[in-house]
Amino acid sequence: MTELAEHFHTCEAFRALFPSQVKQLAEQASVSFVSKNSDVFVPGDTADFIYLLISGGGQISHTEPSGKRAILQVIWPGKLFGQCALIDVRCREAQCRMTLDSEVISIPVSAIKKLMADNPRLASDLMMDVGNIMRSLAHRLASVLLRPKRQRLLDVLQEMAIDCDENVRVIPEVFSHQELSEMIGASRETVTVILGQLKESGIVEYDGRRLVIRSDSAKTGE
Repeated sequence: MTELAEHFHTCEAFRALFPSQVKQLAEQASVSFVSKNSDVFVPGDTADFIYLLISGGGQISHTEPSGKRAILQVIWPGKLFGQCALIDVRCREAQCRMTLDSEVISIPVSAIKKLMADNPRLASDLMMDVGNIMRSLAHRLASVLLRPKRQRLLDVLQEMAIDCDENVRVIPEVFSHQELSEMIGASRETVTVILGQLKESGIVEYDGRRLVIRSDSAKTGE
């Protein structure tokens, strides 16, 4: 229980939890190991839980009957996912698959909603978290509809990166060209060509384990 409480404290969306609420949540939550390429949920599943990723990584995606896939969200450790269950979504519409061996905390939606009713700041923070996801998806949609493929790719890379200093951002997990193509609505071949151009221009560097974006070069290279 103490270990669960520590993970709740490090999750930004749960910072407003009262100590008594942390204890309640820890009593009702459960931890599970999800192996690489296994699903946490698929379309049609009942949306009874939200999840907190402890370790590993995953993706939330939508797949058309034709087999064409769009990656909607990348999940990092310390982040909640599946939060749309909080806005009365009865069934999942997307798929969540772990891309690495992962540890996941499952939290009953009913338990979270009860705590939200007793803690307005927690409710506000969780709704802001859901809003940030919606805002990110809206930005991605606008990018796909309005921006050239090169800038779409830069937008996605910047979105996934973490800041190292003023001009350098790092993506700690390297994604395949196919996965990047599924994030920006372009072919894998197009992504390969654009990444080659960005590398030649000095905007990105790739060492086989991570991708580095030089923001100053990205701005001048648009």
